[in-house]
Amino acid sequence: MVIEKKRRSRYASVACERCQQRKTRCSGEQPCNGCRKAYTRCLYPRTTRYRSSRCVSKKAPLQEPDTVQSEKESLEDGSESLDSLAQSWPLEAPGSELTYDNFDDFIRLTERQLFQADHQSNNSSANPFSGGFVSKELDMLCVQGRISPRGALEALDQSFWCRILAIYEEEVGMMYPFLDIDQLSHEIIDGKTRSGFDCPPSSSLYGGGVGNIAFLVLAIVSSFEGSKAVEIASPVVEEAFVSTIPKIHLQSPDLGDLTLLALTCIFFFLNDREKEAWRTIGTIVRLVHEQSSQEEEATADMISDTFFWSLYTLDRRWSFGTGLPFAVQDSEINRPSLPMV
Repeated sequence: MVIEKKRRSRYASVACERCQQRKTRCSGEQPCNGCRKAYTRCLYPRTTRYRSSRCVSKKAPLQEPDTVQSEKESLEDGSESLDSLAQSWPLEAPGSELTYDNFDDFIRLTERQLFQADHQSNNSSANPFSGGFVSKELDMLCVQGRISPRGALEALDQSFWCRILAIYEEEVGMMYPFLDIDQLSHEIIDGKTRSGFDCPPSSSLYGGGVGNIAFLVLAIVSSFEGSKAVEIASPVVEEAFVSTIPKIHLQSPDLGDLTLLALTCIFFFLNDREKEAWRTIGTIVRLVHEQSSQEEEATADMISDTFFWSLYTLDRRWSFGTGLPFAVQDSEINRPSLPMV
């Protein structure tokens, strides 16, 4: 009696990665029996399983393989720009269903979208006037050599400053109302009407520092646009900061100097300089606290409760953010709390 050997079942032509690593038989399904029993992800090599000839779609392929290969070669040779390559792969209309022959078609579409995004970013970086409206104005001032507080006040029109102050009030002033936007706007308009900011009127709240304060507001708004505008405004901010710091230690600081330093702190914070912002705001809070402790009527009238509590809030915020101590403890403050609105 002849006993026939039982033939083994035929192996799948393509095995998944797990079965290849473990050198076990793969059923060729998705997922295969081994991966399904092991509760693992079943992956097949894309180059062998997902071939162009595996299935035929109802729609025409995005592009013939020979054309794609020729375009890749021309791109490597540098004989064709990214614009022509992007135009050779048209997108479907919005809302239309895309049908891909295989995974390679999807990869080609993704590559093309990346080419377009990279090309657009290169164009925007190459164009110096591709930023926001603040960047454009700062670029013009830099080209004209008028990148200074006084030059900005004289060169920029009234509508521009109104727009800048409105953005500042919405982004910063509503939460930290230490800057009187209405008064600053009035002094800017009055200075442009008088055609000069050298001799401010006696009713001026910020005195001769209105130019620096206005430029600090402009620099803060420029921080919301991008690094290019900040690079232009930063040297002027540093110069104003360095010239004001000795004044507040050598003589009694006025409201304009304190406001300028508070705005500088916000500029530092928006540009990832939190420790400098914390250090400077702590100095201002201690100065204001020492002046208010002297019980001078002039000082009490000059530094309002709104101004003090705005600085107090900034000091607490940046102290918690940096993990550094407060400038003044709550037990040392002798000012009345603000009424609830």
